[in-house]
Amino acid sequence: MVLSPRKLALTLALVVLCLLLGHVITQSVKIYYGYNTLGGIIPEFDLNSENNIPTWYSSSALLLASALLAMIALVKLQWQETYARHWVVLAVIFLFLSMDEAASIHEKGSELALLIMPSLVDFGYLSRYLYFAWVVFGVPFVLLFSLAYLRFLIHLPAKTRSLFVLAGIIYVGGALGVEMLGARDFYLYGEGRPLVHSMLILWEEGFEMFGIVIFIYALTSYLGFRSSSYLWPSFLVLGLSQPGTIQRRLVLVVSEIRSGE
Repeated sequence: MVLSPRKLALTLALVVLCLLLGHVITQSVKIYYGYNTLGGIIPEFDLNSENNIPTWYSSSALLLASALLAMIALVKLQWQETYARHWVVLAVIFLFLSMDEAASIHEKGSELALLIMPSLVDFGYLSRYLYFAWVVFGVPFVLLFSLAYLRFLIHLPAKTRSLFVLAGIIYVGGALGVEMLGARDFYLYGEGRPLVHSMLILWEEGFEMFGIVIFIYALTSYLGFRSSSYLWPSFLVLGLSQPGTIQRRLVLVVSEIRSGE
């Protein structure tokens, strides 16, 4: 079996399209025909709900990205390379994002932001965009993270760097940009415009999902997964079951990575 980055990305993109289509169809039935659950089918495909199929997929995709980052970090640490810890931090961040997707941790951030800065509710014109107050933490974090990782980004091969930037713009554009537009709509109209609200959710979640697909493609391409000998499940299993195998496989993967730099 060959793990091709392109085939994996296309498969994930197809899954995302199916999930987005499921949201469009079920929300159309809900809005135009008045069915709220339709035997539980509508909530199961609602991109704005938790504990359903889209949430499971998004959390799993983020977890896959974290695992790939951890694998790269393991290689970099083995060779004591300059930016090894940057990869470790990325793996931890994406593990947290996976947990957040499943447990909605960021929503607690909204409560915390309002406790720390209750004046957010009276922040003039900007209040409508800060209605989902967790973005008060999200925007500074993205800016600081971008500055902290600028040298790391420059160090990457051109293709990987371009894909990382593209994935980041798309993901953050959905997670923060469209989220703030949704906050404005909810601030001004509440639940009075269900169609607009549903479409904003579609764009937000779609951007996030496709951003992660591109990121996973970038990571698998960077790792050079073009041969069955590089399949990471066997890499881990054999590394645990056969002494010395993990080191030999690390050398193979490292040689592939280093040749791309």
